[in-house]
Amino acid sequence: MLQRLFTKYWLAFNIGFTVVLTWLILPQSIRSSSFSFLLLMSFLIVEMTLLLPSVYRGETLQTARVRALSNLTHDGFAYTALFVLLYLGVQWLNGGLESVYDIRAGVWGYQAPDAGWLPGSVKSGDAFRAFNVAAALLIIGCALRNAVGKRAKRALLQWLSVCSGVFALFAVAKGLLGGEPYSAYMHTPLTCGWGTFFGFWMIVAIGAFAESLSAQSGRPYLVYVFGIAFNLIGVLFYASLPAMLFYSALSIILMVYAGISIAFHAPKHFNVKMFFLTVLVYLSILGGGYFALPEGAVASKINNVSEITEHFEQIAATRSVRMDAAMQIWQDHIWYGSGVNGFEHYLGSVLDDQAWSKVRADKGFVYNDMVQILCEFGILGSAALAAVIVTLLVPLFYRAHIAWVKDTRDANAGRKYILRISPFVVTGVIATLVCLAESLAASPFRMPAMVFSFFVVLLTMPAFLPAR
Repeated sequence: MLQRLFTKYWLAFNIGFTVVLTWLILPQSIRSSSFSFLLLMSFLIVEMTLLLPSVYRGETLQTARVRALSNLTHDGFAYTALFVLLYLGVQWLNGGLESVYDIRAGVWGYQAPDAGWLPGSVKSGDAFRAFNVAAALLIIGCALRNAVGKRAKRALLQWLSVCSGVFALFAVAKGLLGGEPYSAYMHTPLTCGWGTFFGFWMIVAIGAFAESLSAQSGRPYLVYVFGIAFNLIGVLFYASLPAMLFYSALSIILMVYAGISIAFHAPKHFNVKMFFLTVLVYLSILGGGYFALPEGAVASKINNVSEITEHFEQIAATRSVRMDAAMQIWQDHIWYGSGVNGFEHYLGSVLDDQAWSKVRADKGFVYNDMVQILCEFGILGSAALAAVIVTLLVPLFYRAHIAWVKDTRDANAGRKYILRISPFVVTGVIATLVCLAESLAASPFRMPAMVFSFFVVLLTMPAFLPAR
């Protein structure tokens, strides 16, 4: 038992523990944290990857180590992510710019980096934090792709879903009790991004729940209560009004999908019980949030549903100013970008007083992560990040194509494609696509917890599709 734990799940446990640690960093404390703990945890994961990779059936520990190292040397993700890490390292070492006053323009700006032909950053500490995050993602990605088995990945996603629900319940309780900054975040959802985070893991948890029942592994009821129900509570309290409505409706649709996907793996009376239980849970959560707390964040959002058009107009007005400013900053730093958090530092130099009043409250966000990445990383850095994503998508699309042309030989044989493949893949794809879509109108990827969650799900999905 102990040997199986170490040779199959210990590496995944260390990865999960590192990911959960990033969730504990509140948005307001990002600047005060150097993320140096990620370097320590990364070294531990490297050690576990070399010493205790997941051992597949018929392998010895020694052959598992050889396989993991051999796969790593041919892993395109490792090389593209390493380039991004080096890019951030140069920004860090070439950072620390002094402010200067431009007499002709009448605005404050920053001097050029010491090595003007290399990427730089205004604050070296900002680049160092990003460097630590990228280093952890590089190591976690290499470990998940080359040294963690399918069972361990399934357990990792299931327990991360559960942990996210625990965190959601804790955040809601702290907010309702007036604890800061939780209470403030309930009324400023775009700034903290927790609504997207809880919605993301709620979607993944639905897949984890269906996967647990289909594969008859894990603890489906634990995932249902903590991963689905508790994350739904987090969405209701911390998501913006449009996001709250969207995630609530999407979760209902996906619960119907989950019921259909497990129809061949569970007796009919089980599906009937789950249907009535889900209806009861949703009504209890929505009713409790509205009637039990008439002055709370949920009731306030529901009462203002008629003003949703005004909400979009307000967001559109401030996004327009931010995006125009970001593109103006980018034009001055086309190839290398303005550096990590460069948008915030250069923003004041491209806005007049009237426009500044629209962005002062949360000046570090463009409310379009793609534009902000281009602004801060330039063409070269953005292309490198795009290459990382491509290396993650290639095995996913390759295996999805195999699943498309090749039928299964289990109870799912002959079913529609979306019902043949693993629920983890279906909900994982939906969760990542929704997160990407929301990043065009908000800034979820400015939160490290969301970045790690997004990449972990993207890294694990190919394991649940046929390799040949």
